[in-house]
Order: sequence, then structure tokens, then C-alpha cells
Amino acid sequence: MTATHLAELDARLGPVPTLSLSQRGLLPAAGRGVAVADAPGLPSRVAGALAGAAVGHALGYPHEFAREIRGPLAPRAGTPVGAEIELLAWSVETLLEHDLGAAPALAERLRCALRFRRAGRALPAALERLAGGAPWFEAGVGSHGSGAATRAIAAGVVLRDRPAWRSILAGIDAALTHASVDAVSVSVATADLVAALLALSGAQHDAAAILDPVIANLEHGAGRAALALARERLMGDAAPPASGPQAAEALAAATWHALRHLRAPAVAMASAVAALGDTDTIAALTGAFVGAANGIEALPEEWRRAVPVAARFESLATRVCAGSTDPASTRARQPGGAATDGVHVSFLLDRSGSMQSIVGDVIGGFNSFLREQQGQPGTCRMTLVQFDTQSPFEVLADDVDIRQMPLLDKVRYQPRASTPLLDAVGSLLDHAERRAHAAREEDQVVVVFTDGEENASRRWTREALFGRIERLKAAGWAFVFLGANQDSYAEGGGLGIAAGNVSNFDADAVGTGLAFASTSRSLSAFRRKQRGARVGQREDFFEGTKEAELRRLREKGKPN
Repeated sequence: MTATHLAELDARLGPVPTLSLSQRGLLPAAGRGVAVADAPGLPSRVAGALAGAAVGHALGYPHEFAREIRGPLAPRAGTPVGAEIELLAWSVETLLEHDLGAAPALAERLRCALRFRRAGRALPAALERLAGGAPWFEAGVGSHGSGAATRAIAAGVVLRDRPAWRSILAGIDAALTHASVDAVSVSVATADLVAALLALSGAQHDAAAILDPVIANLEHGAGRAALALARERLMGDAAPPASGPQAAEALAAATWHALRHLRAPAVAMASAVAALGDTDTIAALTGAFVGAANGIEALPEEWRRAVPVAARFESLATRVCAGSTDPASTRARQPGGAATDGVHVSFLLDRSGSMQSIVGDVIGGFNSFLREQQGQPGTCRMTLVQFDTQSPFEVLADDVDIRQMPLLDKVRYQPRASTPLLDAVGSLLDHAERRAHAAREEDQVVVVFTDGEENASRRWTREALFGRIERLKAAGWAFVFLGANQDSYAEGGGLGIAAGNVSNFDADAVGTGLAFASTSRSLSAFRRKQRGARVGQREDFFEGTKEAELRRLREKGKPN
């Protein structure tokens, strides 16, 4: 670790975290691996690495530690997303948004998390420690397990052209949950191998030629040893390394399967699963390696279609390659990293009488949401409408630059009367579609905020709105539904709004504030993306984290 890198880490993370990690051997040296230059094929390869991990994970998920494989090897539609794949997406996002501060930002997201599928042992223990107030750099447990290895793919693609920081941040990311020297070493090696495969020439496929430079540039440790073992087995035409649950075992096995079948991604992933053992992690790593080497087009299309989360990773890849020289993947960007593609937010606010109990909380929450959005870079316009039976569609602001939006106050927002929700939504869509026909190019986001069920509509039915919303979703619109005192998933789902875009909240000060904060965080992430990268978030607006619901679940879990 050079003095310059330490100084930058101290400035960004603080001297205590860096000293703590360093003293425990969890702060890797600055890497010396390959720096991957932008090239026309790079966006496809980045997408291949990320989507390949998702596809491989789905392929291996049903067979983890099974005794035999039954039936054809193909990803099953609807296979759940395991912890390592969800956290791979989070790691990519935090690296893009926070750079050197990615680990503490990821810790904050984890602090709000309740549980993950197939989380192993280290992650739940780290979550418990974070929830108990442990600082992010002391939350990890001394595990040698493979749970953090898949997250290292994020450093490999995002920091592909910054080898020094690629190693450092891959290691710190691992230490957040798996605070062992071996787990950190394996994550560094994984990130460097991903970068090397991104830089691979189309014709190159010799395992020794690929692995030798990577191994030579790694510090001695479990990661280097794992790659050396894979190389030895490959060059000796020997059987693959054991498919065990330790990080070093997973890396060695995945490297063998990937480089043995480098130009046949489907064969490589199937081979990783057929070897049994820790199939979901090893197949995920294998998928990432072959995807990085060949590009996303080489992954079987029917497999990608069967794994919906793969589309989310393709969208993330667009963000990762925002500076690529590939004309198909670039658009002009404004200072601060915000896409120039505009967003229009149509916000429908319930002001029926039941909102009276939280009127101050709604005003405060909305104004906090507005101030945060006004501070974001990029173009955003807003239409704000409130509704009740006395005034079923009252426009408070129409197509206004969000920086010019006035704050909400008690003069304009006075709860009263009943809740004609369906009529209000229908009128809002009439209004929004007329405006959207203008020449201005922008993504449409419709947000509904209500604390009560429909009880007074006369013009619109759920069935009619469902059809209309489905049509607009097909045209690229995003719909968000926040509800209290009701089953918001039933209400929103009855209108055609995806479950990933729905959130319940408690009708009190904390619940209302969290609902607005969650919406603001998600909208900020949406606005930072280029238009092509927003596709995945249109059906998963909150990207897996709904702060208001996490609070409700935690409160229910407390003893009386």
C-alpha cells in the first residue's frame, strides 16, 4: 500500500477504519494487474460478466450440495435470487456512486436489510453486528467462505482501468462480511481475473497465457494459490479442483471450468454445476468469467430470459460503461455524472380526510423529498396533483422544472373528504399522456401516495386502469405506489403496478418520513442512470430496499 493510497483512504474513510483493516491484514496492497482500456466490444463483455454471474447462479442454485443432478441442466424460470447475486448488484451500484466510499455505503444498505436467501453464515452474522451498532469495518466475521467472492466481480468491471484501487476496494468489500485474510485475497484475485478476461483478445484461449500474468501480479495468499492450482490442473489435463464452500476452493474450481471451456459458456457453466458441491457460487463465478471473455451475446438467450435479474445486470452494465468508446453505449452526460436524459415525475398526493392525522408529516416528508431532488444533477420536471371528492384532480404544479418547484404548505395541502383514487389516477394519466406527446425526450415516472383505500370513484374501474397502465408500462413508463392502512400490494397490483415498485408504510411520523426518503433515494438512482440503464428499475423501482417496510417488520418483531 503506497503512502498516496493510504492518504486517500484516510481522507475518504477516516484513519480509524484504514488502521483497523490494516492491522488485521484485511487491507490489500495496491494492485499491479491489467488496466482495461475502453474498446468497442467492452460494454458487451461487462454485461456478459454481470449477467453471466446471474445466469450461472440460477443454473446452480437448485443443485447446491445435491448428491446428483436430476433432469436437464438449464436455469429454471423464477429461480430465487440468492444473497450473493443481490449483493453483487449492490456492490456495483455503490462503487459507481461512492467510489472509495463504497464499503461504508454498502454497509448502510445492509444495515437496513432483514435477511437474504441462501445467505450462508457470515452474512447474517455481519448483518446482526451492523444492526447492533458495530462500525462497518468491524462488522465482518472471520469466515473463509465463498460468500464475498461473487461480489468481487463488481470491482473487476467497475475498476477495470484502475488496477491499484481494484485490489484495494475488492478486498475492503470482502472484509465487510468475511473478515479473513483468505477471503480478502480471493476477492482480489477474482477481480483481477475478471479484468484480465475483459481485456482478452478474441482469439486467445490458452489457460497459461491468461493466468500467468494475473498470478505474477498478485501478492502471495489464498487467491494466488487458487489460481495456481487451477492452472496446474488445466495444464496437466487433470480433474477440476474440489467444488468446496471455501472461497479459495470456489475460485479454483470456477477458474478451471471457465478456462477449460472458455469459448463455450453454456458448457462451462453446466460443467461447474455437474461437478456438484457449492454449485451456485462456482457457477456464478464461472458465468462471470466466460461472460467477460466472450460478451453477453455468447450466453444462451433462453437462459437469460429465464433469469429476470439478468436484465437488471445488463442495465447496470450500461452504467458501468458510461464512458465507453462504443457509440451504441454512450450518450452525452452532464457534469457530476448525471445523464442528460430527462425525467418527468407525476406525483399524485392523497388529501382525503384520513390524511389529517399525518398532515404535518406529509408536508415535511414531501418537502425533504423535494429538496433532495432539487440538489441532484440532471434534468427533472414535475407535476404535482392532489385529490379528494371535493376536488378530484387539483393541479398544484404543472410540468415545472424541479428546481423551481415551490414547497408544500398547510395553506395548499388541507386533508378533507373521501378517496376517489381510481378517478384521480385516470385523470393524472390523461394529463400526463397529453404532455408526454410533446417533443421533449424524457422518462415518465408516476408516483401515487395514499393512506386509504378507494371509496368514491365514478369514472374509472380497476380493470380499465390496469389495461391502461400495462400499455404505458410497455411504452417505458414507471409506476410507484406507496400506501398506508391497506394492503398496498393488492391495491397496487390490482392496477398493474409491479411488486418491486410498491411499498407499505405506517401512517405516523417515522413511517411517512421513511416512505418519502425511500422514494427520493430510488428516484435519485433512477435519474443518475442513462435511459437505457433505467429499464431494470422500471419494474424494481426500490431496487430491493424499502426502508418503510423494514421499519414495520422490525417493529413487529419487538416484544411487547
